[in-house]
Amino acid sequence: MDEDTWKEAFENEIENRDILHSWSLDIEERFEKHQGWLQYTLCSFARFCCQLCDRRWASSKVHILFQIKLWRTTGQVKMHIFKQKCKLCNAGYYEIPMFIPENIEIAMSMLVNRICEKFYNMPKENMLSKSFIKDGRQDGPHDSSNCEGCAQGICNRNLNRNQGFPQSFPRLAFHGIERQREESHRTQRFQNNRYSDRYDQGSSDSLSNCNCCVIL
Repeated sequence: MDEDTWKEAFENEIENRDILHSWSLDIEERFEKHQGWLQYTLCSFARFCCQLCDRRWASSKVHILFQIKLWRTTGQVKMHIFKQKCKLCNAGYYEIPMFIPENIEIAMSMLVNRICEKFYNMPKENMLSKSFIKDGRQDGPHDSSNCEGCAQGICNRNLNRNQGFPQSFPRLAFHGIERQREESHRTQRFQNNRYSDRYDQGSSDSLSNCNCCVIL
């Protein structure tokens, strides 16, 4: 991994936002939690290559954890990029992801955006046009059994917060629940329509005083 590229992109973003304090970015090889530090996680797209069997794959669920701390005049960011194992050779060795320069710049822009928001009360830049670039196809769904982020609980934690159900929840069961909800909604709408038909037969004054609210 080219650490200089990450650090240069970070320094450029700090300078572009006119932050007066001195900030540094340290890339940690081993995952470590730092108590009392602000945690910020991104999920980016990256590629992998197995050093043993030369298998190559891509993933859009490569988690990057930033732990951020600001003292009086000095700020520090400790970054850890979660790796993945090859599912074919079963070597048990985590491979380092490879990012294209554009995704590195996007990640650093989002990181500095969070720093400005949390520590300086500065307005966030418009990030709607900045999304990670998917450079190629993914080989099937996310392989959670070979993901360092899943092993450390980072992937699962973000999935619970963003989607409302755990990663291990069976998709079949989830779709079954969705079908039950849909049938319930259809029944509710049908009952409301019947109720409205009966109600329309009454006086118009009574109808004008009726406030109906149906939550679908």
